Amino acid sequence: MAFDSATLVVPAIDLGTLVLTALSGYYVSRQSTTLYREVKVLLIYVHIFFGGVLVLEFLRNFVSTTPTSATTLFMSIYTILGTSFILWDVLLLVTVGAAVYLKPEGKGLRQLLVAIIRQKKTGIAYAVIAVFVLVSDLYLAIFQPFTIIGQSGHTPVQNIAGITVLSTQFNPSYLVVVLIVLLLFLTYPTTLFILARMKTKDKAVRRALLLLPIVWSGIGFDLVIFNGLLLTQGEDFVAIGYLFASIAFAITATIFRRASLLSGFFGPITALQIKTSTPTFPFSNSLKIDPSTLIGRTFLFLTDPSTNYENVVDDLAVELLSNKSYAFVFTSKRSPIQTSLSKVKGVRYYILTSTVSYPRGSDVPDEILVPQNDQAILLDIIQKTILNDPEAKLGIIYDNISDMILSSSVESSYKFLKQANEILDPKRVMAMFLFTPGAHDDRTVNLIKALFANHVVMGKDGPQLSR
Repeated sequence: MAFDSATLVVPAIDLGTLVLTALSGYYVSRQSTTLYREVKVLLIYVHIFFGGVLVLEFLRNFVSTTPTSATTLFMSIYTILGTSFILWDVLLLVTVGAAVYLKPEGKGLRQLLVAIIRQKKTGIAYAVIAVFVLVSDLYLAIFQPFTIIGQSGHTPVQNIAGITVLSTQFNPSYLVVVLIVLLLFLTYPTTLFILARMKTKDKAVRRALLLLPIVWSGIGFDLVIFNGLLLTQGEDFVAIGYLFASIAFAITATIFRRASLLSGFFGPITALQIKTSTPTFPFSNSLKIDPSTLIGRTFLFLTDPSTNYENVVDDLAVELLSNKSYAFVFTSKRSPIQTSLSKVKGVRYYILTSTVSYPRGSDVPDEILVPQNDQAILLDIIQKTILNDPEAKLGIIYDNISDMILSSSVESSYKFLKQANEILDPKRVMAMFLFTPGAHDDRTVNLIKALFANHVVMGKDGPQLSR
């Protein structure tokens, strides 16, 4: 095959598409998620298989159109393996849709599949689709229902550079099978995403769960047009089709990052690793209050660094988790509070740091990095924490208001606390804000204390409810 500028156009497009896919896959692998860990693994495999398709596509450009046993063998491998990769990607993406909708408990792909199949309607539909896709793949490998075109005796096809290349054409019966797979791919995940969208009130997550089926539908129609319709017309624009699909996968990776960062932070309560198996009330008992009145209260915890005030926070977290409530803690990395809470399993952290300007996942599960000095973002996170699950009860622990005052101002911190108190839902949420009065003058202390109806003072004999 003679090489000139026209000959290298399509290989260059294929190579660029492969690089874009690799970068998108790398981006997915670097994401830190919590609930959607299995989805992350599935998306990595999606990129690997699609990368395999692109490698085969790149090699096809250099296969001679002269009929030989070698070219026939390659085109058979190209068709069977390339189509199998696409079918496997369909199955993986269908699994992603089920995982996002069900948010199953447990860890690992095996447990994920078991959790999906155990669902009555969703599981049966998933099993039917999985079996159909796998049978379609086996039928392709065994019976090879396709014809190699571009060699003598068949109408040749030309790529976008006007060069004659080898291609394959499926039998009409198998095209019907592929069409059914496409329809299943378009309907099943789309339905689940819409249902998942109805479960959350978070605008960013709702937008993401609307964009995902649109993007995936675009991938399906893209393959129909470029791998089907145009090929039957003798035009091989497959390279352009795969480029569009690669861009769609990159968009998918970005959407999942945004959707999973906060939405994935809210796993099922029963999946939390709670140290105690029965409800306990160490925090309420220490304050001598009725445990049933804990939810709905907002406490200002007046701490003293010379005391073991961290134990009070531990007791509150244990009480929340043992009573099937969430426990969210705003604190700094390796702070006394986080160090002490490390023995309480199930606590979820918003790590206050100056190294980020927007919420980002960390390398540690159940942690999200948030900007410590952006009060608007912090308020937004508190609101999303509350609204994500309208039925769940939860506790928010903020450590420490004194740090905010010293790094910004009394006025802005006062405004932050006032707005935070307005956000809290008295029917489902309790909150405790830590405050070190010894670090401030009397005016500041009185101003902050005036915002709270419940004051907890840390004394030598333990915490006391002073108001």
